Amino acid sequence: EDVMFVVNKGHLICDYNNCSVNVKFDDGKVTSYPVARAAGGDSTTLFLDGGVSSFVDKLKKSKSIMVEVDFFKHGSEQFSFTNNGLIWN
Repeated sequence: EDVMFVVNKGHLICDYNNCSVNVKFDDGKVTSYPVARAAGGDSTTLFLDGGVSSFVDKLKKSKSIMVEVDFFKHGSEQFSFTNNGLIWN
């Protein structure tokens, strides 16, 4: 199981150490989650680095999620998603 964040424009910033994204489920507090770059060096994809089961559990129980990531030469951007109604097999 993997959790990944992928963009189709821009380059995500992620150093080899201390790389994270900020996430908020519904109206909860903002939490920093460690992420890792793709092994092939793709700068458009970040993988959750541990805690996948806990993250997915929170995702399943929430109605919305906000993810904040850092872009090269652009700064931080927030992405909001409505995830209620998703079908989990």
